[in-house]
Amino acid sequence: MRSPPPIRRAFRLTESLTLYRAIGRRPSAVFVDDDRRATADESGHHRLWDFVFEEYVAQPGDQIQDRQGSIQLLTGDGECHLVQLTQPRARSLETAFSHASRTLSADWEIIERMLGDGQLVPVTGRRATHVPFDAAAVKYGEDQPLVRGEGDAVRQASSSSSA
Repeated sequence: MRSPPPIRRAFRLTESLTLYRAIGRRPSAVFVDDDRRATADESGHHRLWDFVFEEYVAQPGDQIQDRQGSIQLLTGDGECHLVQLTQPRARSLETAFSHASRTLSADWEIIERMLGDGQLVPVTGRRATHVPFDAAAVKYGEDQPLVRGEGDAVRQASSSSSA
């Protein structure tokens, strides 16, 4: 089993929480040119990606875990998923290289508030008992909505194609 990054901190949910679980990724509208600048011009040789999410309701007892640059959800049955607490936003030219850190900072503001409100309680992190889901391996087309709803058709490309 491939291990997720080490747990730095963990928190147990005391009530249900709607969050966003990463289920794949899609090409963003941002490219990187030869001078390593963000551009909307498709002549940029490297296209950046956005994660695709679905709303998910985490249950009391599930853990929110701080794992080296990401927030992960460990469910009661041992599944581990990359999650986001804030409403997902597409990468833009202005946030091309700071998108992940901005999102993580906003998520930490929510975690701090939830700790103060008693919705999260610090605990010793549990280990995943299932192979962690690799959202980066599942690729969607650029027309895929950022947050997939229940009625959306899955337009999944090959999970084996390279980035």
